[in-house]
Amino acid sequence: MSARVASATPGKPGVLKAVAAGYSGTPLARKLGIAAGAGADAARLIEGMEATRRLLAKAFERAGVTVVDPQGQPFNPELHEAMTTQESAESPPGTVLAVIQKGYTLNGRLLRPARVIVSRPPDMAN
Repeated sequence: MSARVASATPGKPGVLKAVAAGYSGTPLARKLGIAAGAGADAARLIEGMEATRRLLAKAFERAGVTVVDPQGQPFNPELHEAMTTQESAESPPGTVLAVIQKGYTLNGRLLRPARVIVSRPPDMAN
C-alpha cells in the first residue's frame, strides 16, 4: 500500500478501494456492451450496471468518499499519478490533459490517486 494512501477507520479503506475499482469499471463495461452490438440483453445489463453505479455513488457520498477527476487542472502529485506526458501548445506545462482512471479520497485522505496524462511544452527542435 502506498504511503500516500490514507488509513482511516481500520478495514474501511480496503473495502472502499475494492468497491471503487468496480465503480470505475462501469463506463468501460457500457462502452464494451455497446461496441459489441449485443441487442436487448446488453441494454438490460448496462441499465442494471448504471443503476448499481448510481447506488454506489450515493453510498460513497454518505461515507465521505469524493471522486478525484482533475481534467484541466494543474498536476498535483499528492492526488495524481502521472502515467505519461504529452506535448501541448494549448495547455500550460504541468496541466492534466486527460484522466485515465479517476481517483478517490475518503474524508479528505487519498484512497487512490487519479491516473493522468500531463502536458509538457512542445519540442522546439522539430
